[in-house]
Amino acid sequence: MKAGFIGLGKFIRYTWWLHLVFVVILFSGFRWITALGNPATIGQAKSRMYHAILGGILLLAAYLILQLINPELVSNRVSIPDVSESSVPDPDCQ
Repeated sequence: MKAGFIGLGKFIRYTWWLHLVFVVILFSGFRWITALGNPATIGQAKSRMYHAILGGILLLAAYLILQLINPELVSNRVSIPDVSESSVPDPDCQ
């Protein structure tokens, strides 16, 4: 594998939100084209496009903020520490 090539699976995993935004924009463009000049439908399509782009920007900003705070928050791995018997309080001990 070439240096810098992450593979299709990782690319999709890291950019799923971008694909969703793209699909919503395509769907809204289709609605706009098939609106036949109806101002209400065109307005809904424009609004949906605007909100899809805004949502994508917000998702990207949230990801970058979490990455800045702690990269493990966005690594898709959760580590739960083991609980040993010695750390569990004894119910008979008051």
